[in-house]
Amino acid sequence: MGDWKSVDRRAFIVGGALLASAPSMAAAGKIDCVVHAGTLIDGIGGPRSSASILIARDRIVEIVAGHVTPPGARVVNLSSSTVLPGFINCHIHLDTRPGSLNPVLDAVQASELDALMQSAANAREMLMRGFTSARVLGSVGEDAALKRGIERGLAQGPRLWVALEQLGATGSVADRSVGFDENLDNPHWRRRTIDSPEQAAWQVRDRKKRGADLVKIMVGGAVTSLSPDPVGMQLMSDAEIRAVVETAHSLGMKVAAHAYGGEAIAAAVRGGVASIEHGSFADDAALAAMRDRGVYLVPTLTILAISSETARDRPEQLHPVIRDKIIAVGDIPARTVAKAHRMGVPIAFGSDAVLPDRQAEEFGHLVAAGLTPMQAIQAATRNAADLLGASDRVGTLQPGRFADLVAVQGDPIANIDLLRSVRFVMKGGVTVRNELNA
Repeated sequence: MGDWKSVDRRAFIVGGALLASAPSMAAAGKIDCVVHAGTLIDGIGGPRSSASILIARDRIVEIVAGHVTPPGARVVNLSSSTVLPGFINCHIHLDTRPGSLNPVLDAVQASELDALMQSAANAREMLMRGFTSARVLGSVGEDAALKRGIERGLAQGPRLWVALEQLGATGSVADRSVGFDENLDNPHWRRRTIDSPEQAAWQVRDRKKRGADLVKIMVGGAVTSLSPDPVGMQLMSDAEIRAVVETAHSLGMKVAAHAYGGEAIAAAVRGGVASIEHGSFADDAALAAMRDRGVYLVPTLTILAISSETARDRPEQLHPVIRDKIIAVGDIPARTVAKAHRMGVPIAFGSDAVLPDRQAEEFGHLVAAGLTPMQAIQAATRNAADLLGASDRVGTLQPGRFADLVAVQGDPIANIDLLRSVRFVMKGGVTVRNELNA
């Protein structure tokens, strides 16, 4: 370990990034913590060996070459590990329960308080597995309260960007009353449906009032829904989509669009959304439009793989309508991701309604679809932060960003599945899991 005062102050190139061997910013104030990384993957360039991450309070102050220790700094020794930015999951549903692939049971067996309890448990487990930020794309409305609780230190979990309830047309996948007796009702269901541009604008404003950071619209059908509509069909009008997007943008919010097929994707892209969720049946024209407008694809391959497992091995757990849709999908989503990647469509990491212990499987699915391991990592770091609109805060290990980082033993570039076994997690300069350094 180098002595702080004896470190040569020359600048040199390490792993393609210019690093100063003695930190200029650190001299201006106290360094609370220094992380000694054996290998550093910062989310921007390639891996580099032997680096020190200097942290003051909750932010990274500087990254320097070699292992140095500022006076009075707490040392986190990860010199035998690979250190990466904290992961970002851009498509989750925190209220997911074990075995919850049956929307009828989900709709009638869990109250808002039940959902909050499940969400809190899942949020903590996500953090322990390395997900330090997340975009929550649909709930019964409890996510804003959980976000506030995490920010106030009342609960543990990732930094959250929340959409509250999904929004779509009456009779679409957003409409929870589909498949029920028409005399049954739930007040939460009414917050999900719109049938005019005016209703769309009001629902967006209502979400903003209740604490939403973004809006999710259900432009097309869904694989895991009871709606008989073809999954690629456009179910919201162009005018309704524009009303959502224009109102959201006026309030500083982005819009994510659930869309599987070309017709729905094209409508969402025309309307100005930031991301397409799933996009499994996108045609060349839809993918080209996404690429040209910089619209992200969040493929959610993990939920589709898990759904396929259930349909094959435990079909009795699924409604027949959903089971038949899942079987028909096959390997189309993975082939679509491969094509999107070849065409230059930006891709961000998202697992969908998956319990925390399987969310990191998305890394392997992305690599199997044609991304390099580094590109898969960047999908969950740099790209994901860009989609959130938070590149100045999260997603990379750079000065000024939150000190959100994870570590694994071994080389995830050689074995991407190592990211399923995170052994160290730091969020905002606070170590929340450490199985690597006593």
